[in-house]
Amino acid sequence: MSDATLNDVIARLDRLEAALSKIADAIKAAGESRAAAPVAVVAAPPAPVAAVAAPAAVPVATAPAGPPLVRVAPPARTVPSPATPTRDASAPARPGEEPKRDFNPYRDRTDLVVPGAEASVTDMLTFLFGAVQSAEIDDMWGLLYKATHSSQLQGPRSIDHFKAFSWHKARRSAGEYLDASKNPASFQIAYTEPAEIGPNVERVRVFVSKADGKMPAPVVFARDPKDNNAWRIAQLSI
Repeated sequence: MSDATLNDVIARLDRLEAALSKIADAIKAAGESRAAAPVAVVAAPPAPVAAVAAPAAVPVATAPAGPPLVRVAPPARTVPSPATPTRDASAPARPGEEPKRDFNPYRDRTDLVVPGAEASVTDMLTFLFGAVQSAEIDDMWGLLYKATHSSQLQGPRSIDHFKAFSWHKARRSAGEYLDASKNPASFQIAYTEPAEIGPNVERVRVFVSKADGKMPAPVVFARDPKDNNAWRIAQLSI
């Protein structure tokens, strides 16, 4: 390479170095000016508001010692219903109304006579043993019905019950308490409760002996205020 060419290359490099030096100075000056600029102050966040203090706890009354109290609801108020007018049972049925059933089908049987208020307990037993031996079954039912205490004949099924049980049993077993002649008065009373039947006694239990000596059976009689206070059968177990 000739000296002229070398000198030309060196001159170009010098010019390039000078340009690069100017660029470096410009970059440095820009950096210094940015560093000198004021920095924005960031405001501090506001202080947190102090929490409102909770009210002081109200002291709770302590429960008394012993079992826990039982809270009872107040009784509900009931409005009284208007009174229902009563109606005479003997009055005829209204149109469309079912007629009342007569619990006493033997009301008109005047031929069926039972002992009155003057009869004793012994008289009633004699009547009872005579009635259960009646040849006419319906007459027997009627006699026993009229000799039974009114308190035992309150329901419409009471007659059916007596026919099926106590009256029917008494008809079958009456001979166990009588002698061979089946005389209605041939029974024997083992004892009574109370032992003495005074004028103030309203109820008596009579134990009738069996002919074979077995345990006696009770028949209970009570004064019936609905039948002139006469002795009537309150319980029959023979």
